[in-house]
Amino acid sequence: MPEVGIVCADAKIANIEAASEVFDEVAGDQPEIRDALEDILGAFENVQGLGSLLDVKGTLEEEFTMEEQPTIMESISGPGSLSNFLDNLHQEVAEQRNGESFLAQDLKSFLRVLVILSQDYDVALMNPPYGSRNRMPDMVKDYVEDHYKYKPEFYINFFEVCDRLTRKSGRVGMLVPRTFMFKRSFEQFREDFIGDQGAFDFLAEFGIGVLDNATVRTVGTVVRTDQQMSDEAVGEFYRLHDIEREEKEHRFLQGAYVDPVDADGIQRRYTREISEFGEIPGAPISYWVPLEIRELYDSGIVFDAENARVDREPLGAVKQGLATADDERFVRDFWESVDDSWVPFAKGGEDAWILPRVNKTVWWQNEGKEVKRFEGSYPRNTQYYFREALTYTYIKEGGRRFGYLNEYSVFSHTGFVFVPDSGPWSVLAYANSNLLTYLMLAQTVGRHWNVGEVSKLPWDKDLENNSHLEELSKDIIGLLLGLRQCDFESPYYDGPLLLKVLGISEELPGYEHPHRSLLEDISPTSPQETVDSSASLSEIGTEAARYRARVNRDLERKSREIDNKIFDHFDIDRDRQQEILREVALRTNEDPRVNQEYDLEEIKEPSDEYDKQIQDLLLHLTIKIAHEDDDGIVPLAFEPEGELELIERLENEFERIFGEYAQDRLAEVDQQLGDKQPEGGAYPNLQEWIQDDLFEYHLKRFENTPVLWRLTTERLVSDPQGEGFACLVDYRQLDTSLFDRIESRYLEPLKNEYRTKRNAADQRRSDSKLSTTEQTEAAEEYERYESALAQIDEFQEAAIELSSEHPRDWGDETQALAAEQVPKVTEFRNRTEERLETLDKLVDEMEPDEFEDLFSPTFLERVNENRDEWIDALEDLETACRAYSKDANQPVEAHLYDLFSYFDDLVGSTHYGSNGIFFMNYYFSKGEQYLDDGEPRDGLEGEIRLLAELAAETDEDVELGQEIKEDCNELSKAISSDWQERALSEVLTSGYDPVKKHGVAINIQPLAEKKIVPEIVEDKVIN
Repeated sequence: MPEVGIVCADAKIANIEAASEVFDEVAGDQPEIRDALEDILGAFENVQGLGSLLDVKGTLEEEFTMEEQPTIMESISGPGSLSNFLDNLHQEVAEQRNGESFLAQDLKSFLRVLVILSQDYDVALMNPPYGSRNRMPDMVKDYVEDHYKYKPEFYINFFEVCDRLTRKSGRVGMLVPRTFMFKRSFEQFREDFIGDQGAFDFLAEFGIGVLDNATVRTVGTVVRTDQQMSDEAVGEFYRLHDIEREEKEHRFLQGAYVDPVDADGIQRRYTREISEFGEIPGAPISYWVPLEIRELYDSGIVFDAENARVDREPLGAVKQGLATADDERFVRDFWESVDDSWVPFAKGGEDAWILPRVNKTVWWQNEGKEVKRFEGSYPRNTQYYFREALTYTYIKEGGRRFGYLNEYSVFSHTGFVFVPDSGPWSVLAYANSNLLTYLMLAQTVGRHWNVGEVSKLPWDKDLENNSHLEELSKDIIGLLLGLRQCDFESPYYDGPLLLKVLGISEELPGYEHPHRSLLEDISPTSPQETVDSSASLSEIGTEAARYRARVNRDLERKSREIDNKIFDHFDIDRDRQQEILREVALRTNEDPRVNQEYDLEEIKEPSDEYDKQIQDLLLHLTIKIAHEDDDGIVPLAFEPEGELELIERLENEFERIFGEYAQDRLAEVDQQLGDKQPEGGAYPNLQEWIQDDLFEYHLKRFENTPVLWRLTTERLVSDPQGEGFACLVDYRQLDTSLFDRIESRYLEPLKNEYRTKRNAADQRRSDSKLSTTEQTEAAEEYERYESALAQIDEFQEAAIELSSEHPRDWGDETQALAAEQVPKVTEFRNRTEERLETLDKLVDEMEPDEFEDLFSPTFLERVNENRDEWIDALEDLETACRAYSKDANQPVEAHLYDLFSYFDDLVGSTHYGSNGIFFMNYYFSKGEQYLDDGEPRDGLEGEIRLLAELAAETDEDVELGQEIKEDCNELSKAISSDWQERALSEVLTSGYDPVKKHGVAINIQPLAEKKIVPEIVEDKVIN
């Protein structure tokens, strides 16, 4: 059989016991060597995936010198060469065991690994796994933390292996991910890498395409080991990240040996003094940045000195915000939020430039206590909530990430903020300049702008009072406000664009948003000229196109003007400006060198969004009609007494807007919506759009969160012959009386009408005096009304079922347990309040220093920080127990369940490091010396008496708390932990009763389950 060579990256020793016997024989009477070999063998066997990270030298270096030793006996009998010892051990295995046996081959392979990892080399090459720390097995992480200097990260630790194996002034060549050039977590490694422990030969930034089937961006580099660099040491750097794979080698050779700048004017080869990288905190290897720009980081002011970890003056604070742990529950679109308990919530997003789109709200009743108590939530940096700030997009391909954030806001863990200590406007302009984008690229070329990196950004104090920058920021906000006023999803919405160019603004319900206060300080840009109502719809659309073009043109001009002023402020010449803009273009998805041309005079027709603008107008008027309706219900094709169907109301709205030209404008709308001719009635395409497209368009424009609900009977029977009844319902007027109102005002009159028409059709279909065609038409008409009546009957049945009670699944024993909890929790709360009152008296009696010595310097501060929450939460727990002690047909607020699981955190433990109620007992027990049989001694007075009162019954407090905790655990197990289930139960328990707090998706779900809303609701709104 031919010899086969197999290399196994994660090898195992087949017979550990036999290996130990060999170690015993070879080590002789030197147990320290025997133990070291066992340690290596143990790591090799037990740490799965360790491979070349096995630290042979580090484990054995205390027992051996690194100098050569000639014989095995000398190596065994005293300190000797590790390499020679392992070579000789390799031979000893062959002599003491059958050299051809499986065991011998197994041990020899293991020893060969040890020999390889114990020798010195001139050159080491590496292409390690590119896994992040989270992909490294836990056992390997633990081993790395014990044996290596840097944090567990495959390619960093592999470099450490190579560095240990390479002789002084040797070379390590490696192909590694680009992240090591920039990431903050590799800062120490990077500073060593370019400073005290090595020196660059060259680095080539390859980007994507070097490795087959891998999308990781790589760099290739060669460094000299164990050779501290002089201040003048230089390195060669090559830019290849933007070149296609097949061209990389050619461009590299061209840049290295022909011309450092290619035919496109892009520099490919750079020579930099290595010391330059230290100019930027963290020493990112941004080789393309010239020294004069890098030196801007020498500023004495940075955005946030604390987070930047530099000894500079801060301009403000860069912070990450709230993670709710359940956005489905705690976050809403602002237009479905119906009270002030929902506050604007900045969550980042692609479009944050200057005026971010803050269209979400977060539940913040009672300063967010429900969110804060929710398990897994993380309300970071709450002291910065509700402060004027700049929010910025954390993940994006380019710059222009910063936007003004109104002070009435909370920010999220994805919508980071910078809170400047002074006015925001000049900072806003600077933060959105291409120079700042370039300065960020000098720190990181990734999409993520982390807090630590943004914090390092330099600031020049002379920019603070730059009135030009402040004016430009506000000008851009005014321009953006002009556009946002025509966007349904913006809190600044003030009517559709086609009305705007007519000079008409109409605020809709749901737009009473606190951010609209900005409109008091900055005026939105309006059309320079408004058109008359006599203008055709096409002319109105053309003027709308000119308005948008003018705004976009001015936005670009203002943005370029900011760039120019920032460049001028820092004395950056034209060539260097072009270099900066070119780098931004290369590193992001934006090319700031490209300027779109806007020739307003050449705009002679509406834009491509003309159809959308017409539908926006119709949708706007429909929402207005529904809101102004006395019961919020608008029938689509039925006219009950004293009420018009939707199309007639739209006609009235057009008359209000266009006066005598209303019919002409409606005819133009109808022609734009379709090609049907008005043979069977006016505006057939508009009628069809109302029936078939209006609701779906509404979903599209409102992010699948409709404020108008479409109720329909069409899905309630098989093979429906048309739609028996359909209406729109204003979500804000939705309440428990919905189905009663529909029944009495619409369905009963409609059924009477249908019965009359069905009976007439029934007579005609059998009337022999009529032609066959007329009889057939009558038969079809009969089927339509029969189907319509059947649909309405099914709708009424569905309404009855929805309005009926849906008792909770709640057993008698669990109900009784909740009832038993009420007096226990009340007692525990009263005892806690009494303890706090006694503590307050003690604070008044004792000297502050004496109090701190007895308790701790932070004890009282911690108590005062938490005492209100302790009592408030106990009161809420009482409420929860009372609610769940009621009969199963009584609704329970969905959030009360949280109190049962929260109680564990609320009481905490008696450990002094806890922040729960129980932690006080650790300190209160210090007064036990003043107790007899658990009660204060007779005759005690003053502070001693108070200390004794605090110490009394501490065990009883804990016992009662533990008993409540156990009962709370039992209750939480008996109740669904799924918020959606509990919210639906709250809506349905006593009969369908919408709870607006729970949002559109929860409240519409029971209707979708009964199929009385369009099927698209199930696909788009609920799922």
